[in-house]
Amino acid sequence: MYCTTSLPEVASDSALPDDLDDLVRKALAGGGNRGALKKLQRTLEAPAPTVKKAAPLAGEVIEPGPAPAAPRPERPVSFAAAAQPRPAPKVENGWDRLAALVEEGRCSPHPEPVLARIESVVGELRAHPTAPTPLVTSAPSRPAPTGWILVIDGLGEAERGPLLADALQTDLASARLHALSRSPRVVGRSKHRDDLDVVAERLRHAHVGASVLHRAALRTPPPPLCVLGLDGSQLLVAAESLWTTGDNESAHQARVELPPFSLAVPGEVGVKRIKPPRRGGRFERDRRARELGERRVAVLDLYAGDQAFRLAVGVTDFHAFPGFDPSSGLRSWKGLIDDLDELAPEILVVGKRICRPSEKHLARALQHPEGGGGDAVEVNAWADWDEHSRICRLHHPA
Repeated sequence: MYCTTSLPEVASDSALPDDLDDLVRKALAGGGNRGALKKLQRTLEAPAPTVKKAAPLAGEVIEPGPAPAAPRPERPVSFAAAAQPRPAPKVENGWDRLAALVEEGRCSPHPEPVLARIESVVGELRAHPTAPTPLVTSAPSRPAPTGWILVIDGLGEAERGPLLADALQTDLASARLHALSRSPRVVGRSKHRDDLDVVAERLRHAHVGASVLHRAALRTPPPPLCVLGLDGSQLLVAAESLWTTGDNESAHQARVELPPFSLAVPGEVGVKRIKPPRRGGRFERDRRARELGERRVAVLDLYAGDQAFRLAVGVTDFHAFPGFDPSSGLRSWKGLIDDLDELAPEILVVGKRICRPSEKHLARALQHPEGGGGDAVEVNAWADWDEHSRICRLHHPA
């Protein structure tokens, strides 16, 4: 830096003009600067000029720079190896080996050796026959749920919200929602029962019915029987879930003596029809699912011990039940709820609840639609209703 001789000049790169924005704006507007813009483009796309390195000064020692990295050797591609079929997996069952060999023979360009092995496996199976592995296996059973839930009575009184807030140690808005419910409601969940027992004791001191239930107990009750009608002192029932299909003609009817009902759980279950989004091109604008409509199925679960009997509008014939109205099945359902004491004098009727499909149900139905991709699918909340009905049964034991 103390040398008196001047260093050689270094060619500078092409610099952008200051009026580049104006050139672009005028060119887009149809002005007469397209030629100038193209000239500027050619200037920018031209190869950068070489930079001349300054000659070393007298007595200056130039250290060598880092050696360039050696080029990475290319991996040789063997098309013959790529065309070879995948080897058959090591399996123990003879039928599985036979299926694997058949698949290997389909993919192999020379199936003669594979055919010889297939004949040997067939000979072994004839000499020692074994049961074949089913091609379609049933889905693995869901693990039993763990944990505990805290259930309270249906209060239907917003004025008791502050009382619930103190007992549950929660905010007033959540406690008010719990107090407005007219049917049994889950207000707490925990993996340890002791935590919920303490809260349940505080609720009982506040004159609020509370119970702690294990989640696995919600699956133990038998499925409800579908009630088709009443003939004298006998119920016409079916074991099929006709409330989801409505096909009464193909049902296998049976007669059951009218049991002493102790609990009634009325409510409505929502069923939505959804049009899945079409899988069009990439320029498809609307890919959202469209809701075609919603209907509600009025349902009434009657419990006699642990057995449930389900009545549903559109499936059950109400003409022999109390409160029958020939003008409407929905009015007959409401009349039966009002006159249930004629059917069972000691029956307890909980408040009504409406179960509607949640976002989780909608997403699951859109991921696995029944039928084609463009067909409308139905999403219902029967699973939520079953859980609510069983919670009511366990919360109000006979």
